[in-house]
Amino acid sequence: MDSIPKITILYENNPHPKNSVLENGHGFAALIKFEGKTILFDAGWNGSALLRNCETLGISLKSLDAIFLSHAHWDHIGGMPQVLEVADNPIIYYPDVFSKVQPKEWAKMVLNPNIHRLTSFETLDDLSSNIATTGCIAVHDHLGEQAILLRYNDAKDGIFIVGCLHPGLKPFLEAAASFCNVTHVIGGIHGFNDVGFLNNSSIRHLHVGHCTQYSKLFENLPNITLSQLYVGKKIIIDK
Repeated sequence: MDSIPKITILYENNPHPKNSVLENGHGFAALIKFEGKTILFDAGWNGSALLRNCETLGISLKSLDAIFLSHAHWDHIGGMPQVLEVADNPIIYYPDVFSKVQPKEWAKMVLNPNIHRLTSFETLDDLSSNIATTGCIAVHDHLGEQAILLRYNDAKDGIFIVGCLHPGLKPFLEAAASFCNVTHVIGGIHGFNDVGFLNNSSIRHLHVGHCTQYSKLFENLPNITLSQLYVGKKIIIDK
């Protein structure tokens, strides 16, 4: 069982710097390989482009163990019909902000539906005791959103993968606190610009793209590394 988290960006706003065959577009999707499981985090907007990117990267979604959806915006779930056409029978985890209609439609597309509506923090024990959801977090008028947590390094550190960070960083880190010490953030962080809060947190590595607006604020911070996401990027975290 591979305890080293490996993440590949399958759909992203930013193009690959060298491979023009990979298709970028507004949205986000990432493939997670961890603890012997393969998880699709979000599904981008254009499912056909997502599948073509998978083919270019030599990735098959047929044996997905799970699909984890962060929130109900079109640029994170638009590719679901195409993904479900090729995936055998993944568990689907979605936050408690979706209508009742969407899960019913997904259920029509899989052989034995195993679909979970998530509300609060919980470990996803069907996958691993080291994988958890933050639960669906909604602050003020922001759409509810969940993020996935991967606990590694002898269960001391954590990777936080997020779609857009609409509710802000603080409530997510509070939800994660009992599970892991978040050191890596991967995904879109939308309007987040609180450098002081970031500096005082446990986070040491930012891998950001998609909707991130203020990445320049996080350049040259003394204790935090910053890298930009792009379609096809591979992230292997071994420390």
